[in-house]
Amino acid sequence: MSDKNRNFRSSYYDKVGFRGVEEKKSLEILINEKPMDKEKLSKFCLRFTLPAIYREYVWKVLLGVLPVNVERHNSILNQRSEYYKDLEHSLEIMRKITKETPKAIIHTLMFLLIEEVLDFETQRQLETAEVQNIIALANFFLDVCSTEIAFWMLRNFILYQQKFSVLPKFLIENLESILRQEDDALYEHLKKIKALEVLPLDMWFGRYFAGVIHESSLARIFDKVMGGSCKILPYVAASLLIVRRHLLLPLNDSAKIIDILKQNPEDISDMVVNKALDLYS
Repeated sequence: MSDKNRNFRSSYYDKVGFRGVEEKKSLEILINEKPMDKEKLSKFCLRFTLPAIYREYVWKVLLGVLPVNVERHNSILNQRSEYYKDLEHSLEIMRKITKETPKAIIHTLMFLLIEEVLDFETQRQLETAEVQNIIALANFFLDVCSTEIAFWMLRNFILYQQKFSVLPKFLIENLESILRQEDDALYEHLKKIKALEVLPLDMWFGRYFAGVIHESSLARIFDKVMGGSCKILPYVAASLLIVRRHLLLPLNDSAKIIDILKQNPEDISDMVVNKALDLYS
């Protein structure tokens, strides 16, 4: 087998979470425990990529969308479904949404409503940077989960991250340190043209790269975040810059650099995530 084919297969197995049969068996043992142990599941996420077929289920347990006791799953899901419909109906009565309103906006408004922070001037609130990040996350969860579950994942993920928030300054300092170590030439170039100062890092970190990295690739990064580590985020940022270095090094215009970094199709996103996971491990 050629190195090219071997690398492709290795990358593919990483993406779908089937790098090791023993790892899959270990996860199945954890899932079948009664009750499940969230700490063990978290540690698994930090060490391995979740198999795609188990990802949503494990995320639901880690975020508390589902309890650790399997016997209660159906009743909890029914309760959440009724609550979801009540929230959606409330927004309809308030004339905040219509049948044409995108689901990501609906889920964002539902989150703001349930947390009692929905403004009277809804449109202005939706345009704020903080809420734009929530919309990006809402779109991400809608891409990887069923509709109602996507809302509860969004809500619990935001609340979960608020408990364990990492200061943006810490993430930015880590990014610069990683980039300097892994690609000093690129670091010095970006520093010289002051591109590091204008990179949308607050947005990248605030939305966990949702809408920046393709969702199918980004899910593997979320495995680590769900496991309890936001420290991988600077590695994603550094990897994005390194993977795009051949386009960035000839440029002296910061605005053009930012434009390039906005466009990350699935193949580029796979390369970025593979690089980030390699550097992080």
